[in-house]
Amino acid sequence: MGLRKFMDKIKPTFSKGGKLGFLESTFDAFETFLFVPNTTTSKGAHIRDCNDMKRTMIMVVAALMPAFLFGCYNTGIQVGLEGFTAFFYGLVRVLPMVCVSYIVGLGIEFGFAQARGHEVNEGFLVTGLLIPMIFPVSTPLWMVALSTAFAVVFGKEVFGGTGMNVFNPALLARAFAFFAYTPSMSGETVWYSDWTMMGAQVDGITGATLILQTLRFHDVPSSVHLPDRRKEGYGLNIPEIERLAAEEGPGVLLTVDCGISDVKAVERARELGFMVVVSDHHMPPAELPPAHAITNPRLSEDNPCPHLAGVGVAFFLMAALNGRLEAMSGKRMDMRQVLDLVALGTLADMVSLTGQNRILVKNGLLKIAEAKRPGLAELKGASGFSPVAALGAGQVVFNLAPRINAAGRLGSPTLAHDMLLTPSHDEAAKLAQTLTALNDERRAEEERIYKEAIEQAEANPKRLGFVLYGEDWHQGVIGIVASRIVEAYYRPVLILCSDGETLKGSGRSVPEFDLHAGLTRCADILLGFGGHRQAAGLRIAPGRLDELRERFDAVIREELGEEPLTPSLKIDAEMPFSQASDFTVLKGLELLQPFGIGNPEPIFASLPLRVKKRKAFGHSREHVSLEVTEEGSGITLQAKAWRQADQIPENIQGQRIRLAYTPGINAYNGIASVELRVRDWEAL
Repeated sequence: MGLRKFMDKIKPTFSKGGKLGFLESTFDAFETFLFVPNTTTSKGAHIRDCNDMKRTMIMVVAALMPAFLFGCYNTGIQVGLEGFTAFFYGLVRVLPMVCVSYIVGLGIEFGFAQARGHEVNEGFLVTGLLIPMIFPVSTPLWMVALSTAFAVVFGKEVFGGTGMNVFNPALLARAFAFFAYTPSMSGETVWYSDWTMMGAQVDGITGATLILQTLRFHDVPSSVHLPDRRKEGYGLNIPEIERLAAEEGPGVLLTVDCGISDVKAVERARELGFMVVVSDHHMPPAELPPAHAITNPRLSEDNPCPHLAGVGVAFFLMAALNGRLEAMSGKRMDMRQVLDLVALGTLADMVSLTGQNRILVKNGLLKIAEAKRPGLAELKGASGFSPVAALGAGQVVFNLAPRINAAGRLGSPTLAHDMLLTPSHDEAAKLAQTLTALNDERRAEEERIYKEAIEQAEANPKRLGFVLYGEDWHQGVIGIVASRIVEAYYRPVLILCSDGETLKGSGRSVPEFDLHAGLTRCADILLGFGGHRQAAGLRIAPGRLDELRERFDAVIREELGEEPLTPSLKIDAEMPFSQASDFTVLKGLELLQPFGIGNPEPIFASLPLRVKKRKAFGHSREHVSLEVTEEGSGITLQAKAWRQADQIPENIQGQRIRLAYTPGINAYNGIASVELRVRDWEAL
């Protein structure tokens, strides 16, 4: 009974007239918690004997323990854990809420008791545990604290404390949180994902940014997940969905540029309580995911815009939702302000620039020229253009898009997302420089992998379709390398690398061969695949790599024949340099933009030319600049041949040639000049 003697010894200090008499209520609270008092309850509809309120409430807390412990265990179960791991996970999630509830609630009760000179009410021993048990486990701690404070002050203390209140404090806390922070408490928070077949690329990043900008305009709580392609792979990621359910709670799960093939992931999301909306443009499989709604232009054969990119689908979805959200927010967003994102993502995804895409990109390029978005203004500057320069489709594809892609390939896609979304020019400039540095790193890695891939291709010249593999090849670069191999050999290509226990791959194809259909015929040996006619992603077990090589080559031979295809180049007309150097003519050609798949750039044949100078440039000297003079007129123009250093010999200087070229206006560093892009050449 040493503790009892100690409490009796110090009690006079905390009694009225004592040195710490102002803390009498606090001392009484601790004393009666440790020892049963020798008084009975005099007020309130409660038991009036020596079994005081604290004993009663402690018994209630004990009775709540089974439910509390099972709640912790169930929290772990909901994210796919088992056994003690599930319980420990839940305890770590719930315990901070309990601590916040008790600290805030008891702190307020102690404060009121001290101010009034009354005894501390003990009812909060139960309330402090009930509040965390009836709140979603994903509730932010600050929200728990605020709701607890409201419940204690306005639910108890204004009525006189425990036994005098007319409302249940725990339920009042829940009601306050529900009406004050409805989206967080009702599960209506919109969470959207930018998992794409090829990782977090321009199409997915711009689509996610567009949706977030629209939702924020209408004050809709939302969060975004941009996946790390190296860790999470292709498509929806079940562990990440489970993490989200545990940390933020189930709400609306809106995918961007993915989801159409992720049946199991969508099923799991629905099990966890998500409302799933799939926004995608990839080819639908035979079995569609069990989403609540699917927006995909390829679901219907008579869709007027079947070739929309993922960002295009997101744009029309948000445009349709804009009117509905207006009723909630009282304001309507001008959707034209996000057309710059639509143009950027659509061009980068290399979809057909016909129909709706042509309209979207045409108007989006005007928005890019205006550079009202700080992120794009600074990205243009980092790419060597004036922030207000009018860019063509090719300049967007080859200058802006690779920098954004580099974020998802070698860094974090969040860098690009933040750059496109920030209202600060200073922050955007820093992020643009970071992306430029990552792009430089990407190009160096690309050259290494390309050289090794070329060696493998050269060792198998009879293959009509290449399946190339490097254990240490970077996942974020193999898609680009695949495109270059197709360009070099004009054959379908699959590039694979190691991903632990499996192999991941990216494929590119020629117009004559449907790559997605070809992989479908190899589906029985693949762990998964998805994509388009000319681009796809896949996963396969390492032991089946050789089998894939044989099957892939056999499928191509069956479709295209036994001989390799030869690329052809269509010449639209002959154009002398007097026209090619005329800005009026070039401005007229620009009216035909945007150029791309379905609306190719016009290609012209030159008159006989004399090469005055040849110069290689680029990080690996892979590009060639030619100074050429037209015979007869004497007009000299600059021509650039991208990635053609191997095809244009050094001794070409002084030779007579003809060019197949596309003329254009180069606005590099804000200075306009005529520049020819070499498509092919022949010696005379």
